[in-house]
Amino acid sequence: MPKIPVLCLHGAFLSGALFAPFKAALDQDRPATFDVHHPTLLGHGDNVTADLNYVKQAVWLGALYAADKPVILGHSMGAGIALQCALQWPTPPRGLILCGAGLGVPTGPNTTAGFLARGITPALTEDFVTQMTKGWFQDQQHPAIDRLCAEILGLLPHQFDMIRHALSIGIDDPDKMLPHLSVPTLIVHGRHDKNRSCAESAALVRLLGGDFVEFDSCGHMIPVEAPAAFAKTVSAWCRTAIPQTD
Repeated sequence: MPKIPVLCLHGAFLSGALFAPFKAALDQDRPATFDVHHPTLLGHGDNVTADLNYVKQAVWLGALYAADKPVILGHSMGAGIALQCALQWPTPPRGLILCGAGLGVPTGPNTTAGFLARGITPALTEDFVTQMTKGWFQDQQHPAIDRLCAEILGLLPHQFDMIRHALSIGIDDPDKMLPHLSVPTLIVHGRHDKNRSCAESAALVRLLGGDFVEFDSCGHMIPVEAPAAFAKTVSAWCRTAIPQTD
C-alpha cells in the first residue's frame, strides 16, 4: 500500500528541522507507513523572501505538495498556514492536524502582545530570544532550547521583523470560511502552552469539528517536548480518521 504523505509545517522563526524527532518517532511507531515532508517555510532559514503572507505560503506549498493530497500537520504559525492550504488548494488535504493553534493574533504571555504588555520589546537579541524560546517549553531546561535559540539568532534582522509582521495578520475572516471545510481534523494542545490557550484550541474544535487531545506535561512545543507520544497520537488518529491508512 502506498505511504501516507504527511506535510509538516513549522512555527515562526524556526525551520523544517523542528520535525526531525517527530519523523523518527513516527517511522518507529509505524514503519513504512508515512512519507513525511518538513520543508522550511518561505522567509525562514535560508529561504529568504520579502512576502510571508499565509496565502502566498499556501500557494507555494500547493505547487509542491497538493497533488499528493497529504495530511497537513501544522505547528503554531504553521497551523495557520495549514488552514490556509485547506482553504486555497483546489483539492483539500486528506486531513489536518493543528498543534499549538488558534485564530487571530496570539495574545498569550509568551507572544509579542504578551511581551509588549510587560514593557518588553521583541528584538533579535540573545536575551530576548532565550526568554521567548524558554517560554515555549514546560521544562525551561529542555535540551533543545539552546539549539533553537541558535537557529533563531541565525536569522537576519529583517527576517525576524517580517516573520513578526506575518504573525500579526494570520487568516482573514476565518469565521466565514473555515466552517465550510470538510476535512478530518485533530486539534492538539499542551496544557502549559503560554502562546495559545486551551480556550483557543476549544474554539477551533467548535468551528472545525474533529477531535481534541491535550498533552498534560507539554507547553507550546509538543513535537519537540514529546515526539514519541505525539507520533503515537498522530498514528492512531490517522488509523481511525483518514481513509486507507492500513
